[in-house]
Amino acid sequence: MTQNIIKIWQDNEGDINPGTNLFETPVWRIMFEDSEEKIRVLGKSKMEEYISKSYNKTVHRFKRWKIKTKLTETFIYAIVFTDKTHEVVPAVNMIDIIYRGHSVRNDEKYKHIETELASKGGQSPIFIPDVQESV
Repeated sequence: MTQNIIKIWQDNEGDINPGTNLFETPVWRIMFEDSEEKIRVLGKSKMEEYISKSYNKTVHRFKRWKIKTKLTETFIYAIVFTDKTHEVVPAVNMIDIIYRGHSVRNDEKYKHIETELASKGGQSPIFIPDVQESV
């Protein structure tokens, strides 16, 4: 059973991605309810996988934005999907999104998402290639 997440935060200084053993920036740290010492590091690819499986559609890109007012500041996530739709969610909702995606990560009905994530190759779903004319 998946453990409950109590906190998620983005670490802009980066760390070693446990899946690739390569340095990545940023990374996301997740704290579970059973222990403050149990913090898991997620790289961008795992975040995209869990978000995609939570929504059952493939993430093209996501980004955290800071919103400042005169008195406070808060963070939101803008998520763009390959089907050209998008979501804007508060950072506190990312806990539920990541939890749901992690809970169904091994479900066969989400295998198509892994294939789509692997094949997207960093190109926008609305990418228009430059036409180069030969002279």
